[in-house]
Amino acid sequence: MQISLIRDAIADAARAVVLPAGTAKLTSTGYTPDAITPPCFFVAEVEVTYDKAFGRGLSAAN
Repeated sequence: MQISLIRDAIADAARAVVLPAGTAKLTSTGYTPDAITPPCFFVAEVEVTYDKAFGRGLSAAN
């Protein structure tokens, strides 16, 4: 599984949101930006620890 593909898919889905008239266009990204201009949607950081056990028997996402 590539987490980057999932993050990008979530950001793409957020881009489909229609905001009320008079509101700026929603910007969306799959990564935490250095700075934002509201309205903005971004996918939070994710940390995955691989190979905690032999043969990838234990992987954990935080």
